Amino acid sequence: MAKIIRVWDGTQWQVVGSALPDALTVDGTQTLTNKTISGANNTLTNIPNNALTNSSITINGSAVSLGGSTSIISLPSQTSNSGKYLTTDGSSASWSNVTNLVPTDSK
Repeated sequence: MAKIIRVWDGTQWQVVGSALPDALTVDGTQTLTNKTISGANNTLTNIPNNALTNSSITINGSAVSLGGSTSIISLPSQTSNSGKYLTTDGSSASWSNVTNLVPTDSK
């Protein structure tokens, strides 16, 4: 059965002819290869991450899948910590005072 080509004339669909056997249709399932599709002008759905060239982004050395989420640990506030240095106990970051180190004479 031949597919019919219809064109919207602003008020109604007009039949303008029959489609070729491999023509794209509104309700059919077709595979597009080597085509450029504008995401701004189209709705793309049901595309799995493994079908994308870039299926993840890297944040602090860890891959995060597109559509996924991650937690980014924030640093403590810099307010009122001028002249201090950032340190960690292995779990959380904090500011510490810089201690003046006076070199000693080893003689």
